[in-house]
Parts: sequence; structure tokens; C-alpha cells
Amino acid sequence: MGLVDFIKSVARDLSAELRKWLKGSTTLEFGGWKRCVTHVQGVVVFMVFIVIMGAMFWNQASAIKVGSAAGQGDGGGGKPVSYDGWTAQSGSGGASGTATEAQPGTPDSLAIEDKNLVSVQFVLKWTDEPDNDRLHQNQPDELGVSVVSPWGANQTASAKNPQGAEGSVTVSFDVVQTKYDGTNGTGEWEFTVFCKDAGDHMPKRIGVLKWIDSGNAYTLEITWKFFTRPGK
Repeated sequence: MGLVDFIKSVARDLSAELRKWLKGSTTLEFGGWKRCVTHVQGVVVFMVFIVIMGAMFWNQASAIKVGSAAGQGDGGGGKPVSYDGWTAQSGSGGASGTATEAQPGTPDSLAIEDKNLVSVQFVLKWTDEPDNDRLHQNQPDELGVSVVSPWGANQTASAKNPQGAEGSVTVSFDVVQTKYDGTNGTGEWEFTVFCKDAGDHMPKRIGVLKWIDSGNAYTLEITWKFFTRPGK
């Protein structure tokens, strides 16, 4: 077989296989939807899907300002928004309860609906009870709070109160806005208050039994700062 005949033979084989492929079919499935289509139709559907996904990605990317590296917040990388000429505002919320020693604490949450947040602060406070009697001295309590932001960042802090005095511990978040709609940080803030050590009433003299302290009441003050556009 000469070279020309060989090329013609290969071309005929390729042409025959292409005709078979064009006449063939494939099955498309998505969720509960199922349909049999030709290979050509399948390719068209795939290309349309690629175009739609590309448009969605471009729309999402265009909502983020391009600039510096990623900061706090759930908006990814972007240049922080400037609030020059805007009005500074504040919001507040809180919770109260009793923290029990060596217990994980009960998860709670607060929904912050305000936009254009710049900071959120959680201040846990408690007052240790006085000595049970003159033969005992109440040891300091150690309480703490764990906070998870809407974008998944977690901060946990705990502290002991001064002997017989009020105790406090603070967890703070700086919110960097990188979205045009100002929704970084807007949403559910989850928190849990816990007690690591309730501080028993220890005897001052040998032979005196100690009094068990199982926990302490607390208050949690939640405050945040945000900005509103002029005239709103």
C-alpha cells in the first residue's frame, strides 16, 4: 500500500468513526432529572454550563474590591472600605447565666443585623462571692468565653478574678470590610461561657474542712461599632 492509499484509508476510518459518534447518544443526569441526548447535544449542554458557571464566578469576584491581602471578615482579599464622611454608630446586646466548673458551657448566639461593622467586643463579667465564714478564704474563680464569628474565626480567653473582687475578660474582633454591601461580620455570632475553676472556700486553719464552690453567675456584654451612609 502506497502512502497516498494509506492516508485515504485512515481518513475513511476517521470519517466512519466520526459519523458513528455523531449518531451516538449519552445520558445526562442532574438531581432527579435524567435525559438521553446525542453526543452533540451533550457537548452543547456542557459548554452552556461552563458559560453559566463562569458568569457566576465573575459576578461574585466583581463584588470584592481588589487590593491588599485578605483580612478579617468573610469577604476574602480586598482593599478595606473607607468610611470618610459616614456616621459612626454602635449597637449592644448581652446574655447572662451561671457557669459550672469543668462543664463545657451552653452554646448561645447573637444575630447582628447591622452592616458596615468595624469591631465587635465581648466582655464577660462576674462577681466572686465573699468568704463563707471567717475560717475560710474563697479562692479566685476562672471564667472564660469562646466566640466564633460568622466567617468562622474563633477567639477564646479566660481569666481569674482578684481575690474577692469582680472578674472580667474580653474578646475583641476587628472587622475589615471588603464587600461593597458591607456584610463582613453581619450574621450569627456564636459564643460559649465556661468555668475552668470555681475556686473553693479553703480553710485558714489545719483541720477545717473546705467548702466546695461549683460555679458562678455571669453577665456577658456584647457591643459593636458600625457606620451608616450620610443621611441614613
